Amino acid sequence: MASISDNTFGARLRRAQDIVSFFPGFPNYSPPRPEENIENFTALVTSISQANFNVSNLKETYRVMVEKRRVAYRKNPDSLEKILVPVRAAVESRFGRRSAEARSVGSFITKMRSVTLSKDPVDPTNPDADKAHSTVQLSYGSMTQIFNDVIAALVSFNGYDPSNEKIKIAALKERSAQMNAMNNDLAVLVQQVREKANARFLLFEDLRDRVQRIKSYVKSEYGINSDQYKLIKGLKF
Repeated sequence: MASISDNTFGARLRRAQDIVSFFPGFPNYSPPRPEENIENFTALVTSISQANFNVSNLKETYRVMVEKRRVAYRKNPDSLEKILVPVRAAVESRFGRRSAEARSVGSFITKMRSVTLSKDPVDPTNPDADKAHSTVQLSYGSMTQIFNDVIAALVSFNGYDPSNEKIKIAALKERSAQMNAMNNDLAVLVQQVREKANARFLLFEDLRDRVQRIKSYVKSEYGINSDQYKLIKGLKF
């Protein structure tokens, strides 16, 4: 599927809607194929309008989820990365700052901070977005795995039982599950956006073919110099 901007799709839809509005001025309009008659062409334009809305709506949901994930992992004061600071403090309080337990948690924090969170593709339907999206998923997956390693280490520490509810092992496990769910949901959403965008693309390809046939019919029926043909001959799809 070619990369075409949403603005371009919107402009094409607007021109198709213009053609629908021109039909009342085409006396005895009766094209040879049913696909180009007023009822069926109007139905196609309506379907395209809905398809365009579906893609735009999913893309907006994608943008919101991308930001939500970024905040949850690193940006928020209570993010996945920053929650490890009080975890380390609790470990240092229980086992000592120079203990093996504290050094272990500290090394995980260093690893997590070294992970570069690549930016999610602005438009997941762009053909060039596949590699970028895979890279992003891997970087967030790496942070989640490090977080899981921290949890496993805490479970192995005899006596880790902080009073702060947010950093208890059960709460950390729940946080990990939430992060996994967020990553999975975003991966599914990207696939949905691409499927809807592809369906929209096919509808616009159908539109292009039908418009060309309508132009040919109008030129033959009303004449190359007719007002009817002048209305539609310059419309690009």
